[in-house]
Amino acid sequence: MLEHIGADIDELFDDLQLGQVSAWQQYSIAYCSVSNASEGGSYFKFDQRDPTYGSLTMSSSARVLSSVFRHVRPGSTRVGIVSRDSASADAIAFDTPGGTVVVARSRAGARVLVRGLEPGRYGASIVSRLGAADRASESERVIAVGTDGALSAAIPRRTVLVIYPATDSVRASTARDSSGATSAHSTAHP
Repeated sequence: MLEHIGADIDELFDDLQLGQVSAWQQYSIAYCSVSNASEGGSYFKFDQRDPTYGSLTMSSSARVLSSVFRHVRPGSTRVGIVSRDSASADAIAFDTPGGTVVVARSRAGARVLVRGLEPGRYGASIVSRLGAADRASESERVIAVGTDGALSAAIPRRTVLVIYPATDSVRASTARDSSGATSAHSTAHP
């Protein structure tokens, strides 16, 4: 569904996994407001309470969604993935022009194991989605995937982990297991 008000990363996952959508967006890029109203339908809010100097802020949902949209660009194709413990965490994967991108979402704290990646350097963007815009935070790091093609990471509750090929790495292609799917599983941890 396009132009949906109030959508967030959970709805994006549902739409991709259950609805098999091929396009997705929130209602608007920015919304002008004279109040500190809810940010549910826009990526940015333009606050007009001060008529001389308005302020533009990114919504907390956009902070999380932008970590996905930054690496899953037009032309990307969603590929099969197996999640073994979807109660605590689940994942979606994409074959992009730059290589494989995996997006894992944690509901409770979880250890995520991603298999089927090409050896090389990958970026990992970790975005907390604990609430208000001032609490949504993102950190990034570069990690190495060895010849086994596996990457393991502990992610706290209500966190999104985006794994993407590092810009200076050799192009990664989607490696699949015998069923044709990239493999990921998670185990809950406190």
